[in-house]
Amino acid sequence: MGSARRCFESVESLQGRHPQVLRDLLAIPEFAAVHKLALPAVATPENLDCRAIRATLMSNDVPDDLSDILFLSSVLGTSKGWSMIERQLKEDKRERPASLPNHSYVDLAVLAAIAEWPKHKRFLEKAHARVRVHSKSA
Repeated sequence: MGSARRCFESVESLQGRHPQVLRDLLAIPEFAAVHKLALPAVATPENLDCRAIRATLMSNDVPDDLSDILFLSSVLGTSKGWSMIERQLKEDKRERPASLPNHSYVDLAVLAAIAEWPKHKRFLEKAHARVRVHSKSA
């Protein structure tokens, strides 16, 4: 998707994400090498520094892929968006990501995007395109 830096997250929004899902996203080697954040092995709301994460995400050196995942997971983080993600998973012959009861739709979108990374880099873009096509025909 690749676009200019986007202000897609606030500290409060980051705190609303499941801490381990956010940590696992930021720990992908190609992202971790750029942002140099201290990430705990097991993330909790208390040990994940959302202010530092937001400051890093708003810097000019955030990889486009990371920016895209964060933006598109926010856009697709609804029941309708998740429905389209599930359809895309089925079409791509992929399994639904394992989830916990406290995972939000945004968390599930991130989990679907980072499963087998980087094999499915454009997954959320395809799901987002599916949402757009279906919204125009509704």
